[in-house]
Amino acid sequence: MLEAARSVEFVLSATRDPAELELENGGYVVTTLQAGLFCGLTAETAADAIVDAVMLGGDTDTIGAVAGAVAGARFGADALPERWLRAIDESEALEDLGAALAAGSFDVDSTAESFYAGGTLDL
Repeated sequence: MLEAARSVEFVLSATRDPAELELENGGYVVTTLQAGLFCGLTAETAADAIVDAVMLGGDTDTIGAVAGAVAGARFGADALPERWLRAIDESEALEDLGAALAAGSFDVDSTAESFYAGGTLDL
């Protein structure tokens, strides 16, 4: 894992040619992390990072998710194209959940709370 992350770091620091980095797309956690980091850290925009990651093929959803997380940290949520957000029916609910998670607190559904209180649900 460390070697995969370091190879991306070497590209970012210009001590390694990006063409030498052979990104794999098969879904193995180490190569998925490497591909996602590379796309998320080298793209000029959040959208480019996600599109580049998906265009690698293979395990596109996972690589795209890693690249999106990295790009989100780099560019912020406002950097995502508005047309992408409009296409998600649940975008408002997801924004509310994200805000609650960032604030460190959120309401627990009363059914889940009763399961947890009764020892049926182990969180």
